[in-house]
Amino acid sequence: MEITLNSVYKFEGESFEKIEIPVDTLTGDQLIKIQKDYKKLLTNNTARAAAENLTLLAGNAEFQVFLASTLTKKPMDFFTGLPAKDFLNLSMTLTSFLLA
Repeated sequence: MEITLNSVYKFEGESFEKIEIPVDTLTGDQLIKIQKDYKKLLTNNTARAAAENLTLLAGNAEFQVFLASTLTKKPMDFFTGLPAKDFLNLSMTLTSFLLA
């Protein structure tokens, strides 16, 4: 999945015009592991319970950032530092993928 950015994004000295997120090769096992790893980061019991439901996580921007970070091996702040329009594009694209 390729996300084309609205403008050149600079992060740690590199410039990016697009971001490739390899969801096409993602397996169910990998997605479940990512979901479990994300759940381990949560400290609030209510949030941890909600993290059991992948459908609920599909619309969670923090989970989407965790997913993108895990798949691309880029730090989470790479994604949270995107301009809002590009961040929302990433979020909506991943939501659509996860709910497909």
